Amino acid sequence: MDTESDMKFDHSIGTEPRFAFRKWLQNWINQFQKRPITDIDLSLSNDFVGAGFADHELSSEQFTTLITKLAHPNKAVLVRMPKVEVSNNHFLYSAKGTLEIYVDKLVCFDGDFVCKVKAIDETFEFVQMTFYPRMTMRVEL
Repeated sequence: MDTESDMKFDHSIGTEPRFAFRKWLQNWINQFQKRPITDIDLSLSNDFVGAGFADHELSSEQFTTLITKLAHPNKAVLVRMPKVEVSNNHFLYSAKGTLEIYVDKLVCFDGDFVCKVKAIDETFEFVQMTFYPRMTMRVEL
């Protein structure tokens, strides 16, 4: 299954920031296929808030726990963001699009997302992610 994201950027985002963000997000997506789940860098800020993945908002620790519980060592996790639109307000990027998470080729999460990502030096961190599910699998935290 293809994990390449079709990213559309606001015209206010320059070439270098566009390239850096595209590379960072695509690497974030691809790492799920290439690394054990315990070695995944979720790039979450300390004040991260995740909504829509559970019955309540998730902190960075809770979101990490959710992702870890999705994939036991013997399971394959695949993340796709097939369509993403990105805009920018100085150092804060907004991205929205489609999010799909598969575990052993079964759909676990499927829906739309909106997130805020902050630029820090040469990298980025998720500050907020809101998921609007069409389908989810219940995961006990």
